[in-house]
Amino acid sequence: MTRFLLRFATAALTFFAVLSCGNVPAQAEQGLVDHAAGSTVYQWRSAGSFKVVRGVTDAVAVNEGNYGGAAMNSDGTVTLWGVPWGSKEPFLVHGFQNVIQLTNGNDDYAALESNGTVWMVGQEVGGDFGNGVESGIYATAVEVPDLPDNIVQIAGGADHMLALARSGQVYAWGVNADDALALPKKGTGYSSPVVDPPLTALTDGTSTAVEIAGGSDFAAMLVNRTAYTWGNNGEGQCGCGSAASIVASPVRVEQPVDFTSISSGGGNGSDGIDVALGVNGHAYCWGDDADGECGQGSLAPTRVPTLVPGLPSLTQASAGGQWSCYLDAAGSVWTAGYHEGGTTVREQFTSGISMVWAGAGSGLALGD
Repeated sequence: MTRFLLRFATAALTFFAVLSCGNVPAQAEQGLVDHAAGSTVYQWRSAGSFKVVRGVTDAVAVNEGNYGGAAMNSDGTVTLWGVPWGSKEPFLVHGFQNVIQLTNGNDDYAALESNGTVWMVGQEVGGDFGNGVESGIYATAVEVPDLPDNIVQIAGGADHMLALARSGQVYAWGVNADDALALPKKGTGYSSPVVDPPLTALTDGTSTAVEIAGGSDFAAMLVNRTAYTWGNNGEGQCGCGSAASIVASPVRVEQPVDFTSISSGGGNGSDGIDVALGVNGHAYCWGDDADGECGQGSLAPTRVPTLVPGLPSLTQASAGGQWSCYLDAAGSVWTAGYHEGGTTVREQFTSGISMVWAGAGSGLALGD
């Protein structure tokens, strides 16, 4: 799955307030980038099958998880639709308000509100709501307890969550499968948020120029344009060149250039990939390439960041389940992977798009 939320102000999709993680691409990936309200939302599950999401007319950011969809609206509310919710018609979430970032896990969404609190809705698995229990279904959003009220960024993985405080402290909760949280307790993990020492040590006491991203059973962090990863490395998701199946603690990615944003994906049959945007406007991808999601023209794992060929200068790169998605400076959308154009990149939309999101089962774009 992809790192699953959006926010407007800064990565899993952009956060909608202006928090400041550095640049527009990073903001777009987290949900924090400011887009014009009233934009059209497009969704597709295979190349060329784009459709307008009816009933969503005030979106400023988009996000997708497990064949569903989410839109952050200009008034800070959130609209959901799709398979996890049993509703083809978009509906407003009760309990989300003043939302500035949205992210998602398998069958849930988490929202960061402007007062620095975190709220979640959907199906809880393995304690990923951080409320002290292992499972439950919540139709109305509930607050994640035991977090400070100065959270500035959130990121969701399959069944785990990360939150970054203004102080630079990183909090983690949920399933710690394959060391996705880089914490001692394995398996079920943590049903309440805890400070994550290995991740907090990377921030040097500040949230400035820091971006967090959650993949299926792995995660990533970008600090001052340097990427770190940890967790499941079965297909090279950690980008460090290691053949180890699990990387228990954060390691530095073997990046060819400085990165300005990072996105982690997976789910829907994929062990996951990472996609990063370089300072040169190019995209670099690594991880499970079994469906051609890294755009290399092959199906072999890519264990270090590798240039995605055939793309113009980019403003955003997003990692999904079995595929990847890119937005160029002209507002055109490019994709690679399962049902998305094959093992090399393919242009989808030709112009007019301001934000893209690669989900576990489908893609979303925000346009004119």
